[in-house]
Amino acid sequence: MRDSFNTDDPTGDILKGPAFSGPPSETKRAAPAIAIGLLMMSMAVSFLGYNYLYLAGEYRARNFQHFLQIKQAHDLVVQSPILRDSNIGQLVDLLSKARLEALWCTENLTAPEYELVKRLGAGPAFAMCRAEVARTDDLISQLELLSAAPLARQTGQNSRFAQGLEIKATLEKMMADSASFHAQVQTIEDRIVNLVIGGTLIVSFALLMIMMFLTRTMREVWSTLTASAKHVNEVNERFATAVEAIPDGFAVFDSKRRLVTCNEMYRQLAHPVPERVKLGMTGAEILQDAMEHGHYPDISEEDRNKFILDFRNKLEQDGSQVSLVVQGERYIQVKLTESAHGDKVVIRSDVSDFVQSNRKLQNLTENLETAKAHYRRRSLEDALTGLSNRRKLDQALKAAGGRGERAVIRIDLDRFKQVNDVLGHDAGDHVLKTVARKLLTATREDDLVARVGGDEFVVLCAPGTELERAEDIGQRLLERTLEPILYRNKQCVFSASLGLAVAEISRDDPSEILRNADAALYEAKAAGRASLRVFTGPLEQRISRDRRLADDLVEAFAGRELVPFYQTQHDAHTHAVTGIEVLARWQHPEFGLLPPALFFPIAHQLGLDGDLDLAIMTRAAEDLAPVFAKTGTLPRLAFNVTSSTLIDPDFPEFAQHLFKRWQAPVAFEILESVSLEDGDDTIPFALDTLRELGFELDIDDFGSGHASIKSVMQVRPHALKIDRSIILPLGEDPAAEGLVAATITMGQSLGLQVIAEGVETAQHAHRLAALGCDTVQGYHFSKPMPLKDLKTYLDGDEINPGNRSAAAS
Repeated sequence: MRDSFNTDDPTGDILKGPAFSGPPSETKRAAPAIAIGLLMMSMAVSFLGYNYLYLAGEYRARNFQHFLQIKQAHDLVVQSPILRDSNIGQLVDLLSKARLEALWCTENLTAPEYELVKRLGAGPAFAMCRAEVARTDDLISQLELLSAAPLARQTGQNSRFAQGLEIKATLEKMMADSASFHAQVQTIEDRIVNLVIGGTLIVSFALLMIMMFLTRTMREVWSTLTASAKHVNEVNERFATAVEAIPDGFAVFDSKRRLVTCNEMYRQLAHPVPERVKLGMTGAEILQDAMEHGHYPDISEEDRNKFILDFRNKLEQDGSQVSLVVQGERYIQVKLTESAHGDKVVIRSDVSDFVQSNRKLQNLTENLETAKAHYRRRSLEDALTGLSNRRKLDQALKAAGGRGERAVIRIDLDRFKQVNDVLGHDAGDHVLKTVARKLLTATREDDLVARVGGDEFVVLCAPGTELERAEDIGQRLLERTLEPILYRNKQCVFSASLGLAVAEISRDDPSEILRNADAALYEAKAAGRASLRVFTGPLEQRISRDRRLADDLVEAFAGRELVPFYQTQHDAHTHAVTGIEVLARWQHPEFGLLPPALFFPIAHQLGLDGDLDLAIMTRAAEDLAPVFAKTGTLPRLAFNVTSSTLIDPDFPEFAQHLFKRWQAPVAFEILESVSLEDGDDTIPFALDTLRELGFELDIDDFGSGHASIKSVMQVRPHALKIDRSIILPLGEDPAAEGLVAATITMGQSLGLQVIAEGVETAQHAHRLAALGCDTVQGYHFSKPMPLKDLKTYLDGDEINPGNRSAAAS
């Protein structure tokens, strides 16, 4: 309201424009020379007065811009109490602009000008400008630190909300100082105007003697002063409008606590009847009258005086602010700032929205904690079956560590993938949920049933469950699991394998008992599935041996413990040696000579199967070099290679360098499934490269896999090697003989050599020759042998093949 800035009241004159006094008294006539001197001095004073009066107007304009920037920053903090990064950027921009305005007021004058204006009373104003620059720099630094910190908590002493209130309070003090600076400029203007008027009177006196010149000068000076006064009044009006536009209640009290000026919002927040707030009232009078009109319903009549005293004492403490609850459940925050001249600027802010937002935030926090607790519970459950999940099982195993023996049963559904493939994933989900229910009904209340994988379950039996009892539970679980399950009138065909382990759970490695149960599970699968196996001493010894071999395998490479053994291949009709297959053996320092079946799976798990291939090739090349040097030739050599070797881009070059001096053919035996293991072209490209380098390719164990014909088309081999499992029944099983005959016929029709391995009897050799097989290999001719025995064999000192043992390798 404009009447809040009533200039008729002597106490409300802080925002008025400059006032001009009447004409000066007459002076005595002086000599022309004195008049000219006075004229020159008066002109100098008038010119300087005009300059500095205009400068004062510019100070007012700069002060107004400074106030507007601070006000906008204040409005932004009010609108966004919880400062976001985007708000911080806007605040820094506004404060930087305000800083430039304050900086202009101190750095725009030369040193002599600065001292002159300072003598006119501008010293406090300059100090206020420097203080505003420093305060603005502190605010910008505070905002930059706040922006660099994470959002973190939204409530509390160090939260962005709390710091936003602190910044808002600082901005309010800066607004108050800006208003006080206006009054300082007023004082300087008054003195400058008085100085200019005095100079003008002197000029008027001199004008009696130098009429034309002085008259013209006076008119120009008077015109300039009038324009400056008009400019100052316009700035004052804008300033008053800006203060009125402040969204908070804004009031200034003098040193006697009398209301000097206020905006309409202050009246509305301070009193239920705003028009009762009058200029000249003290703050205590305003409070008393507001309480009488029911503005503070929580304050009883006998406590009013104490409330007023406590309110004033707390409010006048440096940096303090008071929160009030007023009529209509509105929350008001009152902040007092004292200016450099003793004026007290009071800001009343309606923080009802802040309080409600804070309450909502607290409710959201409580809801979030509830949701977290729900999520923690759900995080321990399997979403599909409702059973415990792997995380819950791990927690239970860890808690059971060192507390006596526990029984663990692992259940794996066999051929479950076929259910998904044939009947769809909905059928698979139905099976899993049905099995989960059966497991729950077949176990006790204290047993923990968990789903730990796609079709894998674990039962952690209750404490005190002995082996015999655990076996009974496992057998019951197997029986229930094998019960038929229908999905849409179709039977879901699958079975289950179970592994049981009973042991004390280790505190250091709680999952060890799971590995033991897993080992028993694989025993069940190897035994034909649909069965239960228990982790026993012999199984534990085998696992312990495998772990020992895994630890020793790396050292075996460095210690040259991996050695090649050799088995001869013979013409099926003449029995002459036509080739040699190089096989791997491990001369273990403790376990003795080990066949590949005991260590190759371990090498594969460790990713060392490719290194094993290369080590055997290298050692065989060293072994056979003297033989080649002696005879000048060697039979065809065949090496087993894994997919790890084939995908090694350096292998073709390695093989070419290793065997380039030999005239004998070198073949690499490849499992029929190798070509199907990778979806890209890496292996086919490697096979093409090896063929181009002159190496031959054999398909090993032909007929034992699932894609024999396809493998022949992809690999384009030199020879097919019929698997021993098909050869062994030869002569006893007509179906086996028919299968062998068909394989030989197919190979020969494709122009391939056919090699039969596992030839252990003379009957085998005779039938294979009759069926047209090209090459035979097996115990009937020779066992895998070390190098020295191979030399003897090749020299013709070996005993008659018909007398050799047919024992398995």
